Amino acid sequence: MQSNQTLFIINMVMSPKHEISLLPKEEFERKAIGRFLIWSLSVGRWIIVFTEFIVICAFLSRFYLDRRISDLHEDIFQKQAIVKAMNGFEEEFTFLQERLKTIDNLTAYSTPNEILEAIMPLVPTDVSLDDFEFSKDKVQISAVALSYEGLNSFRQNLDKYENFAKVEVIQVSKDEKKAGIEFTITADLFKKE
Repeated sequence: MQSNQTLFIINMVMSPKHEISLLPKEEFERKAIGRFLIWSLSVGRWIIVFTEFIVICAFLSRFYLDRRISDLHEDIFQKQAIVKAMNGFEEEFTFLQERLKTIDNLTAYSTPNEILEAIMPLVPTDVSLDDFEFSKDKVQISAVALSYEGLNSFRQNLDKYENFAKVEVIQVSKDEKKAGIEFTITADLFKKE
């Protein structure tokens, strides 16, 4: 009896193995639920693996992005400190630029003394100056001439002066009580080079 049992065990071990499936293959694979289950077990698991891969990558990239954000905040803080430190310098620089611009405007034209020194040799002997008004870019001279020739000669001399432009006689009058011809001349000033 033992030999029968031994033979049965040897037969079992040596015989080909069979898979046991409790689901009938033909009918189950034809139904919609069967096709869905087969698809989900094959393609669906790859979708799940891919989704998990994306989630893991997003999780790991979070560490990199956190570090990057921290570095950017630190850079912004340092640059803000530099800007605040330079604020005083910028205000002083702007103030100095304004002062230089004002100085340039003041020195762009000749001074009244320079104009008077230049005009005095141009005044004929029969003309006497009464008033001299000077603005930044214009001169007005009031004078008395003993003759029209003296007035004309003075105007021509002023026309030749290089710092004047647009020399005009704006007023001429003769008072019978006073000797001479009263006149007023205006001239625009050129800027200095």
